Amino acid sequence: MNEIERYRFSSLFKHVESALGNIESLSGVSMLFEYESRILYDAFVPKANVAFLKKEIQKLEALLPGNGNIATRLRSMKEKYTIPLDKMDTIMQLSLI
Repeated sequence: MNEIERYRFSSLFKHVESALGNIESLSGVSMLFEYESRILYDAFVPKANVAFLKKEIQKLEALLPGNGNIATRLRSMKEKYTIPLDKMDTIMQLSLI
């Protein structure tokens, strides 16, 4: 088997494997995220560096204003920049001027 044939075989194999994984998913089979990402998308989930993530969370805690956990504080900050739905049409019309 030459290089192009190996590539075609590998590609076809991954497509078939993905189709089978999709059938499993549609059949209600519960999959771990790592398995699902590999089977369906040929993507591998990197191992998390917990120490690095903890440092980044500490940085966020120092930067985000307000009280409560990070998710609450982030949501609160985003709400300040969210356009209310009842004003959306007016803002879109003004943006066309």
